[in-house]
Amino acid sequence: MDLLQRFRSPDRSFYPTPIWWWSGERLDADRLRWQLERLVAGGARNFVIMNLLPEVPDIGKSRDDPPLFSEQWWGFFEGVCRDAEELGASIWLYDQIGHGGANLLGEVTGRNPEATGMELERAVVEIDGAGAVECPPAGTPLAAALVGRDGTLRPVEVEGGAARASGSGRLMLFYTVPRGLDFFSPAACGELIRTAFGPYEERVPERLGKLIVGTFQDELPPLQTWSADFAERFRQLAGHDLVPRLAELWEDLSPDSCRVRRDFHQVRGRLAEEA
Repeated sequence: MDLLQRFRSPDRSFYPTPIWWWSGERLDADRLRWQLERLVAGGARNFVIMNLLPEVPDIGKSRDDPPLFSEQWWGFFEGVCRDAEELGASIWLYDQIGHGGANLLGEVTGRNPEATGMELERAVVEIDGAGAVECPPAGTPLAAALVGRDGTLRPVEVEGGAARASGSGRLMLFYTVPRGLDFFSPAACGELIRTAFGPYEERVPERLGKLIVGTFQDELPPLQTWSADFAERFRQLAGHDLVPRLAELWEDLSPDSCRVRRDFHQVRGRLAEEA
């Protein structure tokens, strides 16, 4: 096929892929068929089926009817699969991880608290003489340091959830708080994938990779900044110890501060990609 003909008759994977909201009113098989015919007639031979509020009402809207993955919902979904196959269209799935009301991250961490992620934060106080900085009640202390007026960095011991030091400068306590899913954990990510896509594998396995050609992600949650083994993994991958230099994630304290931050984000990305 020559180039011009390929543009005249492109594969359907190159057609527009609109989001098809299954929200706002109760689903109806005839109406779904009519909408699908209109999509195809308008040149959209791919579409993303998205449930905005699969579990709970929100933003002034009622919960999707029927609920996602209910027996009634599967009846509509399987009917649309047959219609799409007949009309020469492809289906994309929405993973419900970001935008939407499914709360899959909470579902996974509720079943397995060890799948919870961590955020690295800091508390800072200015001191001139003796001073202390305390870890917030929800935090777990990690390390502390005093950054002098001249930019020197001195480690400080943490005892009883607080760091105490004498000097002049900014006393910093670094701590972690539990938040979201541990995207650095292969086990946690595997459980999330099974939660999001396992129902399709169980119900319509023959459609996956054929009629159902891909998945769509939207407004993904921020990638976490810490985990239980992050310091050790950082040492292995970056070749130096991050904990004594945590202050440099926020401030330029040496010619290598930019390298510390670069290594930090590279390790975050690599761990998440591997997981």
